[in-house]
Amino acid sequence: MVELKEQVDLSGYLRLLPHMRLVLGGRRGCLYNLLNGAMYSMNNAVTDFLVQTLGINHEELTVIDALKKSANDKELIEIVYQLVNNGDAIILNEPYILKSARFGRSPKLKQIFSSKGLERIYLQITSLCNLNCIFCKPGSKMLRSTGCLRGLISDNTMTIEDWKEVLRQAYKAGAKTLIIYGGEPLLTIDCFSEVIIYAKYLGFKDMIIYTNGTLIQEYMDILYKLFNGVHVIFVIQWFSHTKKVHDCITQKSGSFEKMISGINKLKEYSFTVYIKYVITSLTINNFSNEINYIKSIKIPYHCDYIYSNKSMIGGSNELLNFASNPSMRFQKITCSIIQMYEEEHPCLSGQIAINSDGYAFPCPLMIGMKLGCVKSIPLGKIIALNETKKWWQLTPDKRLKCRDCEFRLGCFDCRAVQLSINDETDTQYCLYDPLSLKSFEEQLKERGF
Repeated sequence: MVELKEQVDLSGYLRLLPHMRLVLGGRRGCLYNLLNGAMYSMNNAVTDFLVQTLGINHEELTVIDALKKSANDKELIEIVYQLVNNGDAIILNEPYILKSARFGRSPKLKQIFSSKGLERIYLQITSLCNLNCIFCKPGSKMLRSTGCLRGLISDNTMTIEDWKEVLRQAYKAGAKTLIIYGGEPLLTIDCFSEVIIYAKYLGFKDMIIYTNGTLIQEYMDILYKLFNGVHVIFVIQWFSHTKKVHDCITQKSGSFEKMISGINKLKEYSFTVYIKYVITSLTINNFSNEINYIKSIKIPYHCDYIYSNKSMIGGSNELLNFASNPSMRFQKITCSIIQMYEEEHPCLSGQIAINSDGYAFPCPLMIGMKLGCVKSIPLGKIIALNETKKWWQLTPDKRLKCRDCEFRLGCFDCRAVQLSINDETDTQYCLYDPLSLKSFEEQLKERGF
């Protein structure tokens, strides 16, 4: 039993303070703490007790009355004490309803501003790449990493003027962030430069460049001039901190040394650098050592995965299980996170990707979901399509399995991963079963985590 800071009167009504929120799942509930960003999953008995005592679903039971209906009152009393003593709840003499923190816009404002505009646009200015990664086949629909979408050579690629027109329409539609990916975008340095110059002219202030880093040193003088006065982030694709493994994956001798030289050059010129650590079956067993090394060089990083079946190079059951661990997708809970998850999809909303042939997609990785071609359809009309809005507004409550999960408002969802399996609205890549009688921890333990 916890030591009480003050006497707790259990004859009153339990109420969460505004920074706490109870989210109900199919079998379990979860308390979200907006101050420390944590999520606390609870079994069905605890969830039912809180529903009865918190004034949810028109229940008006005092703590004592709710305890009388439970077979495990000691555990429930302990939880009440912890909530009160931690400053997360209070007990009132009357069944007043405390207003919780407002998440997002009021219902009236939501109705007025129901049509969200474009916020960011992805441009694949080339599908060509100077590497030959073992898991990457041109034109393959196997899900790869953003910035790693080598395609077939086409006779219908976008011209510089085509890209300028897309940028003009995107900026007019509200986009302020430009994201360039490939292939390797620096292979077409002239087109790359023209696109950046025109984007600056229009007013784009935030830019993100996905690159394998091998051409950074060669073009640093150009890059330094191009991005003067612009906030830019270079995202470097990373496979391993050892030359042997990295060059084995890229099938390009010297690619590791060029990547490291590129990273060092970016840091020398005070550019912001992020590492996208792409995990494959060839590196999964060395995951901890790789993360420790990346942390040691003090560069922010994000983990990505090559999702594929075990018969494909780069894929394995071990990798699929590792990548499907739901705790890898949990986010630190904030008011803005809650608002976003309740109103829109956390990743797809507000974005469009245009590939090197001019086709628009909800995401660079959702290459099977064409929304139209910007060569024949204005970007504004593509944005206004019901199909586009469907992806932007795909909240957890509209997704099978997610709708029953108590973690749904704090767990990042990747539709591209799910589409690589089969269904648009299911979430089969997640190993957690929210309708199981077993807890989250018990289920992960069974999977070997």
